[in-house]
Amino acid sequence: MDVILILSGGVLLGFLHSFDPDHLAAMTTLVAPGAPQRQARRAGLLWGCGHSIVLCAAAVTLALLGMRVAPVFETGFETAVGAALIVLGLWRISVALRDGSQAQANGRTSSMLPLWVGMLHGLAGTAGIMIMVPLLLLESLPAYAAYLVCFSAGSILSMTLFTSALARAQGALVTRLRRGRLWLGAGAGMLSSGVGVWWLGGALAA
Repeated sequence: MDVILILSGGVLLGFLHSFDPDHLAAMTTLVAPGAPQRQARRAGLLWGCGHSIVLCAAAVTLALLGMRVAPVFETGFETAVGAALIVLGLWRISVALRDGSQAQANGRTSSMLPLWVGMLHGLAGTAGIMIMVPLLLLESLPAYAAYLVCFSAGSILSMTLFTSALARAQGALVTRLRRGRLWLGAGAGMLSSGVGVWWLGGALAA
């Protein structure tokens, strides 16, 4: 199979991968309503870097050892993602209730938290079909590593674009809605917690 085609597919799959519901739910809590686009882009970039570093390191290590992620670890990682989404949601709701009614409050994104969340998502993604199937199609480890780099580049780009667009939309709503920070923050928190409960249930039922 054409290596160039697989690598190009890696960029596309990585771009689409960022739009998984658990990823988007987490980032809606990490980009505060009213946050400047520069901060929002930084949050998306940090998430993408954390996700990519762990995903690439784990995938290459598994390939070198000829191993796959054991089901018990896969379940554990997915359970941790669900729990993290619930915690992030509750945290965002508490921040919204505390600060959302302040008309002059400045939205801030959490400094390094997106990096750690991205790393957790990277661990949970090492058993995914988009990572394991190319290992079977590509004939060499360097080609597989190149695929992972392309996949990572696509995911970093899409999450950075998403967080930038999210900040722009939230900024417009904050200026138009009375107590917009409160409603947007609380809504993001409830969304994240809801997705977390659903994700946790799916992981435990697997």
